[in-house]
Amino acid sequence: LQYLSKTKGMTDLGDRVVQDLTDTEDNPIKALQSTVYGFALVIPQVGRSCGWPWHIIKLSVHSYFLLLLNWVIQFSMVALLSLDSSVWTPISGQMSLCNYFVDKALQQEGPAGTVLHEPSRLHDFEMWQTRQFVRESLVALFPDKSGEIEDQIDAGEFAGQSHFCRRLCCFIFMSAMTAELFNSMNMARFLLTLPSGSGNWVEMNSQVNAPDYKVGSMPTRWKVINMIAIVIPRIVMWWLVSQHGVNLIMDTPKIIDQIMGAVAVKFILDIDEMIVDSFEHPGTKWLMDRIGNAWRQPSSMDYVQLEDNRDVELELSRRKFTGW
Repeated sequence: LQYLSKTKGMTDLGDRVVQDLTDTEDNPIKALQSTVYGFALVIPQVGRSCGWPWHIIKLSVHSYFLLLLNWVIQFSMVALLSLDSSVWTPISGQMSLCNYFVDKALQQEGPAGTVLHEPSRLHDFEMWQTRQFVRESLVALFPDKSGEIEDQIDAGEFAGQSHFCRRLCCFIFMSAMTAELFNSMNMARFLLTLPSGSGNWVEMNSQVNAPDYKVGSMPTRWKVINMIAIVIPRIVMWWLVSQHGVNLIMDTPKIIDQIMGAVAVKFILDIDEMIVDSFEHPGTKWLMDRIGNAWRQPSSMDYVQLEDNRDVELELSRRKFTGW
């Protein structure tokens, strides 16, 4: 194998495979093909390159409408999570779960003031509150037997079932959230490294009489618009969902509810992909696929064939994107 790796044919083949892998891994357009953010970023640039024909205008407006719909749904769901944790939960009297777990070595007390030593005495807040209500109601009806009622009826404690499950769910949830953060950072990096200019993303190929799709430069005003309308809200949404998701997992006592909560909160950030699958126009999906396939990281020999300075600037920006 060492001998074969030194031959020129094997070296050329290996370089080609590595180049193809690099093109696939570092393709920012491919990463945006399943999200409303990518459509809102790319389709207007296609319209600008074509001189804004009426049909492309409609597709661009449609892409921005789906982006707005995505923001309305996501921020509404985050607002409802905040309403539940900041308003309804305190009104119901539920305290934070903190470290209320069974640990016989620590002999820790629960919120009711009794030691958490038996798993059978642990309940979620609704059940614990109901058991307390029943006991207090019996004491109110039969005050002369309050001592006997207190001894015979154990309301239990509000506590969690598993410390390990809580840590595991937080790890799984934040691992998925970290991937979303990297996608947002890659999108911001793509906009920052893309050359500023009015280069076309679609050009007519006179040899085959068909349009050629590519990733061109972008005017500064469009970069600012995309940063304000797409990248910054996306990062803010990531922060809000991460905060509320961790708080939800930390204050959930049951194992099954912790697992389901970790999966359910992450779904908020997947709404953009659901909107694309359900409502995006097939024509825009086809355009995104063509432009995604046109992205290619340059090799060292590509610069010899480049004559236009703007093309050199664009290729250099792609090099910067690869080397981030």
